[in-house]
Amino acid sequence: MRNSLHGRISVAIAIIIIGMAAAMSYTVQKEVGSSLNSQLKYSSQNILDAICAEVENEFQSIIFSREELYSRRKIELQNLMTLAISIINSKYHLAQQNLITTQQAQQQSIAMLRNLRFDRKTGYFWIYEGDDQATMLMHGAMPELENKPVPAFGIDPATGMYIADSFTRICRTHGEGFLEYRWPKPNSDRKAKFAPKLTFVKIFAPWNWIIGTGMYIDDIEAVIEERRKAVISELQQTISSLKIGDNGYAFIFSEDGQIFVHPIHDTVTPGSDGKLTLEEKNFIRQIIQRRHEGFNWMDYQWIKPGTAPDKRFVKRVYFRYFAPLDFYICLSSYNDELNTPIKHLIQNLSWLLLLILPIAAGGTFWLARTLSAPLRKLAVAAEDIARNGMDNAVIPVSGSIETRELGEVLSQVIDTIRQKETSLRTSEENSRIILSSIGDAVIATDINGKIIRMNPTAEKITDWTFQEACGHELLDGIQLSDSVSGNSVPCPINTVLASGKPYNLPPRTVLISRAGVRKLIDDSCAPIFNLKNELIGCVIAFRDVSAQSEMELQLLNSQKMDSLGLLAGGVAHDFNNMLAGMMSSAEMLKHKISTQQSKIHEYADMIISTCQRAASLTNKLLAFSRKGKIVSSPIDVHSTVADAIVILSRSVDKRVSITFDPIAECPIIMGDPSLLQNIIINLCINAAHAMPNGGKLQITTGNISLDQHDCLKYREFGLTPGKYLELAVRDEGSGISPELLPHIFEPFFTTRQESSNRGLGLAAIYGSVKEHHGAIRVWSRIGQGSIFTIILPICTEIVIDTPVALTVPPAHLHGTVLLVDDESIIRAAAGAMLEDAGIKTVQASGGREALCIFRKNPQMFDAVVLDMVMPEINGEECFYAMKNVDPEARIVLMSGFANDEKFSRMKADGLVAMLKKPFRQQDLLEAITLCLKEEKFKEPE
Repeated sequence: MRNSLHGRISVAIAIIIIGMAAAMSYTVQKEVGSSLNSQLKYSSQNILDAICAEVENEFQSIIFSREELYSRRKIELQNLMTLAISIINSKYHLAQQNLITTQQAQQQSIAMLRNLRFDRKTGYFWIYEGDDQATMLMHGAMPELENKPVPAFGIDPATGMYIADSFTRICRTHGEGFLEYRWPKPNSDRKAKFAPKLTFVKIFAPWNWIIGTGMYIDDIEAVIEERRKAVISELQQTISSLKIGDNGYAFIFSEDGQIFVHPIHDTVTPGSDGKLTLEEKNFIRQIIQRRHEGFNWMDYQWIKPGTAPDKRFVKRVYFRYFAPLDFYICLSSYNDELNTPIKHLIQNLSWLLLLILPIAAGGTFWLARTLSAPLRKLAVAAEDIARNGMDNAVIPVSGSIETRELGEVLSQVIDTIRQKETSLRTSEENSRIILSSIGDAVIATDINGKIIRMNPTAEKITDWTFQEACGHELLDGIQLSDSVSGNSVPCPINTVLASGKPYNLPPRTVLISRAGVRKLIDDSCAPIFNLKNELIGCVIAFRDVSAQSEMELQLLNSQKMDSLGLLAGGVAHDFNNMLAGMMSSAEMLKHKISTQQSKIHEYADMIISTCQRAASLTNKLLAFSRKGKIVSSPIDVHSTVADAIVILSRSVDKRVSITFDPIAECPIIMGDPSLLQNIIINLCINAAHAMPNGGKLQITTGNISLDQHDCLKYREFGLTPGKYLELAVRDEGSGISPELLPHIFEPFFTTRQESSNRGLGLAAIYGSVKEHHGAIRVWSRIGQGSIFTIILPICTEIVIDTPVALTVPPAHLHGTVLLVDDESIIRAAAGAMLEDAGIKTVQASGGREALCIFRKNPQMFDAVVLDMVMPEINGEECFYAMKNVDPEARIVLMSGFANDEKFSRMKADGLVAMLKKPFRQQDLLEAITLCLKEEKFKEPE
């Protein structure tokens, strides 16, 4: 068999070699030449594509540079405007503090901005008034425009429209913005020429000033042009070193005949005809024409360097057109230089074929013998596998490519079988790892409901290990029950195995683990089918949702507290209106009774005093219910604690004794009074809940100093060395266990049972203390109570003024007042107070009626007394509507809220006084007197 195979292989190889030699001698020149030509063509095009890509990258860098520079300059304009506004604001605030007059503040602002120049003194600021009769107040470059009407100058030659109209529209609509237009640009010869300009304008509303500054866009384009020249220079250096063959090269020109990059010519621009010959110009026109005809190459004849001038050679040029830069990117080479390597290659291949024939004849015998030997080795290996199996089998890989491939294939088959076995074991291990990594509990059963898989989460929830649970049913050792009724819940696995469909437990199902721990779970149970769609088991996945349920309950309680705050605010506001009527009526009753009836006077004083105490209580409820933005003002902590104790005395268990020791010599801090009061109230409520049978609740204050070492103890709060106020709340309650102390400031954490009342949460107190730049610490022992200590930075330079009693107004005043309130009792009482002092009143039951009366004759009223909270049109809306009718209207506002940011805004817009309900006749007449004297705003006491 070996001889037969050997002979057949020898004959076959000899025939193949001779046939190949004959075929190659015929086709090599044609095929190899064609292949090399194609390769050279592709290589040229690839080189050209690379050059085009480089041009594209450089172009994108120019575009990016322009956009980046443009954006940076816009930011610079905004920063310059911020500087200008800050200068004006500083002068404005000096005028507001009456340190200088408004006129002086404006003049100083103009003087500072006039000298503020930039961009080599081509950049400047200008200001004009933004009303219908706008006048140029200051122009940094053209002083001759100042004190002239804005529409009289500033016409854009490109559009023929007034530039100022666009500026005013931008400021009125958006407050600030950018605009491009043409404006004279100062030159070195002091002659201004119109140039494109980008301007940023912004309105300064308090003075109705429109302020602007800008830059000339051609400055940006000059920088970009320098970048473009640098790009062309880089391309010229790169392309000039590129050679195709001995004399081929790349070059770039534009459609108007300008040469940008050429290894021989210098840069040629239109008009320099002396640098291009007529033949060169015709050559450029031919390339442009070919491009318009849809071609990207062209053959032509050209003189080769180093040859006779009258002898021309065929060249081929490949070109691409890059439209964004108007670039024709070309790559040219001489065809004969490219064909020379092809001729040499064909000659070498012919000589190689002649050498192959004798070598092949001598090697035929050796090759046939070499091919047959490896096949025998493979046959021996196959016999060994048949006898001993594949575990230790080794397949020989030797001989020719075919026999080696055959050996490798057999080896791969055996390796594949071995890998399949390993893969099965690995897959099993991966399934176990994935199951262990799942956060939910997962339990799988067989068709009989016996547990066959269980992950660690399931072990933790059920208190069963997999080794203990394997082979048991799910309910062996654990129970499922309804969280509301307590009734047992059937096993979901039995339901799924019986129906073959997914099934979920009822909501709020409780799982009682092997150790007796109750856990609220949420589950899903589904059948398991094999590839034949046969039911083979069931899988149940569930998770412990006890913490989630607790969080939902916390959220519900928080929403209840919010509703309580809203209810308290609403009740307090309505109660304030009733108190205002009662107190005003009692005061008028006291005035109408003769002084001899001292007992009745005493009763009237008692009514007034009681109303004042009730008003104080409603103010505390309003402060407790207030929401919104945190305000920062000086706070007397001692006063705030005293107010909080008043509220607590009516809300906590009477068996809880509250004491207050105000030891701190400096109790003044900066913060939000309402927020600080809520902190104190909630700490005290928590302390009271910790003493269900009563006890002593002690509040103390003191002053401490912290150095750098002390601040390290409060690293998480970021305290700095200085003087602080220390506020401590101590109770005699049950205390907090050491393992719970690190978690008490976490959101939704509580140490109370579900049925206990809830405060607003220590997490909210923790956040509020940090917002006041303070720190909070807690000490607690089981059975000894707890101490919550708050540290807040004090303000040593701020003193809270004590309210000064209002001066007694004249006994008889003259004038007419428009009195507006939706409560008839307020209108009646306040009207009686005013009429008793000689003031005539016109009353309106709401904002809409008041506006109708006021618009008919605004000059009729010397003052307007306006309620803040009314239906349809509230006090704020009515105030601004009246100010639009008569900007000089003198308006007094009535409200149950003392300090609201709305009042601050209305004060700045001309509010004369603010009366806090309920008020006395003396307060009302004092406010009317301010209106009649046209004095400044009066804060409520």
